[in-house]
Amino acid sequence: MLFRSAGSTVAQAWQTTQLKPLWTAPIPDPDLYSILRVSPVANALLIASATGSHAVLDARSGAVIGIPRKSILKEAAIDEFGRQLAAAEFAPDGSYFATAAGGLPVQCWKTETGYPVGAGIPVTGQVTAIGFRPDGNLLAVSESTGLCSLWNTPEDRKSTRLNSSHLVI
Repeated sequence: MLFRSAGSTVAQAWQTTQLKPLWTAPIPDPDLYSILRVSPVANALLIASATGSHAVLDARSGAVIGIPRKSILKEAAIDEFGRQLAAAEFAPDGSYFATAAGGLPVQCWKTETGYPVGAGIPVTGQVTAIGFRPDGNLLAVSESTGLCSLWNTPEDRKSTRLNSSHLVI
């Protein structure tokens, strides 16, 4: 399956073997969606933007799953190089996902309902990346300040906070 945004108000999924559209669906809260993630079991698509909006779409029909989130920021969070500062990732089992935009708290969401899980993860700078451990129990959050923190998910309890200038990779 291939997914593309056709303009700013609709999305299309295409069958790659026959190059035929599977579905066309309106995108809730049309925005500049810069992130697309496919759930681990390929049944859901997560689209997110640097203004804090996101939506989960059924991969087979294009129908919205749960409650989409509307834009929080008036303008997209952008770094000094013009790159959008946003992140979105599904947990390895696909039951929840995490999103971040600019300096907003990182939030975990239930895929099925769209409701937030936990209180949100506070950040001190702009979020540059997020990623789950393969078992889904930890979420790493990288910030423009050089800090990287590990959080127990989806409860949002901090495990460790590291200063990346002290890490050897």
